[in-house]
Amino acid sequence: MWEGEQAPQSIEIQLAEFADGSGQMGMGVESGGAPATAIVPTSTGAGYSAGSNPKNMYKQNNGCTTTWFDPHYTADRDHKMVSCWEWWAQPSTVHWVYNRWMLWTPAVPKFGLYKTTDLYAASRPWAGYESRLPKLNDWSPRYLNATCYTAGTFTLSGTYGGVTGEVSVPYNKCEDYWLDINTTSRKIGIDYQLDDTTWNGRTGQMYMDVAGDFNASNSTVVPIMADYNWATVANQFVQGTWQKQHWVQKDSGW
Repeated sequence: MWEGEQAPQSIEIQLAEFADGSGQMGMGVESGGAPATAIVPTSTGAGYSAGSNPKNMYKQNNGCTTTWFDPHYTADRDHKMVSCWEWWAQPSTVHWVYNRWMLWTPAVPKFGLYKTTDLYAASRPWAGYESRLPKLNDWSPRYLNATCYTAGTFTLSGTYGGVTGEVSVPYNKCEDYWLDINTTSRKIGIDYQLDDTTWNGRTGQMYMDVAGDFNASNSTVVPIMADYNWATVANQFVQGTWQKQHWVQKDSGW
């Protein structure tokens, strides 16, 4: 299964065999460039997906990154983190919408218990390119006060030159999540974290999403965002004894 909204255009595998019986394999993946017109996803999912229903906006670019982390306990597979993003732009204006979502699939230990105790996803302008994105206008979700995994949609919009551009982004309202929004640094983030002293947490797959509505410095510049992801897993080998391990996946521009 290919993670993300767009599958690659082609995958090429080359295999070289040597006289001593050894071999070497290489794989190349070709992905499409920025589309010239708006692309509307066939479905919006349940809060872990791309934007939809664009009005006077087009998708400028998008992508996903998959990272595997080796757990400190015995398991059949590694932890898996999928981080996705997309830029929506209103033509000939300074209006941009950045949509971010992250899927976390923790490894299940063969022995003992485990819980995800902290999960965090955030984005901010790429270091050195902050001037391209001087203003954060709005963000989604705005409030986190309902039972977790209650899916909904929120429309980020703006009017420029008498024309309104908008994109609907999926989100989940979770009572155990809190927003990390900073209009000065133009950071958008969302975090799941419970009281460390009680070793609370969740098992199984988790996902989160956050989006921001921005103004660029002018109508021709292309802004650049840096993504950050964090996960903490606690596990219990014997009754009453817990230990934690942290993992970070982030862009170099963070």
